[in-house]
Amino acid sequence: MLARTVTPDLDAAACCAQLDALAARCRELIESPATPREQCLVLNRVLFQEYGLRGNVEHYADPRNSFLDEVLTRRTGIPLSLCTVYLLVAQRIGLSLEPVGLPGHFLLGCYAEGAPFFIDAFDQGAFRSGEEIFAALRASHIAPRVTDLAPTPVREVLCRSCRNLVNHYAATGDAEHARLFAEFVEEFETTYERHTT
Repeated sequence: MLARTVTPDLDAAACCAQLDALAARCRELIESPATPREQCLVLNRVLFQEYGLRGNVEHYADPRNSFLDEVLTRRTGIPLSLCTVYLLVAQRIGLSLEPVGLPGHFLLGCYAEGAPFFIDAFDQGAFRSGEEIFAALRASHIAPRVTDLAPTPVREVLCRSCRNLVNHYAATGDAEHARLFAEFVEEFETTYERHTT
């Protein structure tokens, strides 16, 4: 949806087919029964080792890092977009994960077994515990809150993606696209307020 605003002729079916193929490869490798953690290890192998997804540390502010079609084609992205790919493949294999928007970072959370664990798609799918995340936040001079580890609603994921695009387009001097995505944020938030009051 967001990518179509800058690429109107985007072939969404082709993107879905790529995600379907990644999920099919995961299903080939998952031995049943498998725990959620074991399934995530397979996703890590398929997405990061075989397919070659990685965090774009060299050109982090490139707006293309936020668009799903570009991430799938270029195999590089930022934490939110890599988590989105991971989440969409996980959904296709029946693995329940949730987006987790931390201050300054984005992860996925698995709440299906006892203590939740978290997946850092920007770091090749590394597993993180709640304690490790809190330690990282403190190291960045951010006071952690328990709610930081809660799932992030889809509305806020969309808003955050648009805010990233506002910042990245502004950094490249593209004021028109920065303004467009700022308007999307305002629209998402206004719609949410209208439906919750």
